[in-house]
Amino acid sequence: AYKRTGTPSSPEIDYNQGYEHTVEVGETLWKIARDYEVSVTDLLNTNPNISDTTALRPGQKLFVPYRKK
Repeated sequence: AYKRTGTPSSPEIDYNQGYEHTVEVGETLWKIARDYEVSVTDLLNTNPNISDTTALRPGQKLFVPYRKK
């Protein structure tokens, strides 16, 4: 089970900048986190509207924090 920590998973993650991601059919938090090189916890921290980590809906908008390269 993933939990919100309120802090970025690494110094390279910036919660003040990021991307809007629209959930597609079959996507999971894990897949989205992997694709953007952030953690699932980072996604939970920046999307307080996610209450059920297993029930993303197609078309749902997520804020994905920016990872500094």
